[in-house]
Amino acid sequence: MTHTGNEKLLERELTAFLCSRRCPDEAVAAVENWLNTLDPEKDCIVCGGHSGIEKRVVVQLMERGIPLVWMVAEAGNMKWQNLTDTALQAGKLLIVSTSEEAQTTSALASERNSRMISMAKSIVIAYMDKGGMIEKLVEGLDNVRLLTKQTSMKNECFCIRRDGGNIYFDIERGMSGKYIKISQTRKSRDGGSRKECVFVNASELNMLKKAVDWALAQTQTDGGAKEKPQPQRTAERRQENDAPMDEITAPSDDVAAQKESSEGLMGKIMSVFKK
Repeated sequence: MTHTGNEKLLERELTAFLCSRRCPDEAVAAVENWLNTLDPEKDCIVCGGHSGIEKRVVVQLMERGIPLVWMVAEAGNMKWQNLTDTALQAGKLLIVSTSEEAQTTSALASERNSRMISMAKSIVIAYMDKGGMIEKLVEGLDNVRLLTKQTSMKNECFCIRRDGGNIYFDIERGMSGKYIKISQTRKSRDGGSRKECVFVNASELNMLKKAVDWALAQTQTDGGAKEKPQPQRTAERRQENDAPMDEITAPSDDVAAQKESSEGLMGKIMSVFKK
């Protein structure tokens, strides 16, 4: 592990904050209420900043001057440089990298969360999926406070299965609302893998739809890209739970079929944002 910042924060009583990537809307208000109870002189939070809610909590803690031990499960990926510089200079931040890997994986995130839980005197969870990673990590512990009750949630992940790396559309929630994370893990030349992500918020969703419509129109004008259809294959779900994801069929030679598939995906995503 490597670290930067005020090591003395580790001597304070720590409260771990966690939240599943999928969470109901009421979790946002619950987290805001919890943040308003924190005292810079008394509280010190340890958080990983992995899910959308966790990311926003990390930012809010630094903006409010609440002492923070920020544990990241990857190396060399420091975000929000201005905020971190200010917090580091004030002695209210310790950044700990629990892995030397360039990208976070589910296994690395689980290991990081386990370290956080073992360090903390108390644990605050905005929301945890039933049967998910967080629930398994805190099972049997009596120092856990759940801000939002568990509930059955509709799956909000869509997948385009294709050769060379599936493309995932995850609907996630941050403190400022819902957004789409579009990601793809591809093999790199050195034999490893690399993940590429694009984030689209609600205000940009119509622009994304227009861009897709434009691309489809261009493809149709050019006679269609002749890409060989790829067979459906089973891939391990990259979510904290085992719920099935909606799937979109692999690319087709038929431009009309491509358009119908794309419109189906965009329709599903647009419907989620309207809820």
